[in-house]
Amino acid sequence: MSKVSILAAVLIAATLLTARAHGQTDLLPTATLKAYGIFKVVTEEMKENAPKTTSGVRTVAAQAFIDEPTDKIPASMGVRFGIEYSIAGLPTNNEVVIRKVVSHPPITTPDGRTKQGYTLDLKSHTTKDGTVSSLTGYGFDHAYELVPGEWKIELWYNNRKLLEKSFTVYRP
Repeated sequence: MSKVSILAAVLIAATLLTARAHGQTDLLPTATLKAYGIFKVVTEEMKENAPKTTSGVRTVAAQAFIDEPTDKIPASMGVRFGIEYSIAGLPTNNEVVIRKVVSHPPITTPDGRTKQGYTLDLKSHTTKDGTVSSLTGYGFDHAYELVPGEWKIELWYNNRKLLEKSFTVYRP
């Protein structure tokens, strides 16, 4: 075996050991859909600018829960819907980025642009066993968002789709 081959083998072994020491494994992360439907916010909501989203604003609440399990969502002001999920097999005790992809029927915003969805990076901190659990979704805060049709929420990690849930939004 040449010196180059030995050096390459040592570097590969060192890389694998370092990855395992930092909580990374050969396992692919898996997602579980724990609940879905209309959710209720328990704490005060905060608004933050999010230019990539359909409305340009992201609403964040410290506590919320699925109040009505359903995939049929009324297009009504103030309705919030989404998914509660858990992702396992992530690096332990680490910040991870879960990509949320929302697709929806064409929506014309007040500035005249037509949007059919958005992508948003969600930063989470994993537990000591490499899991993340959370709730994410969409809320109808503007009349122009009240568009019936299929709405979809996907979660991605490292360019791999982990979870997808579709909702049917209807006019009440």
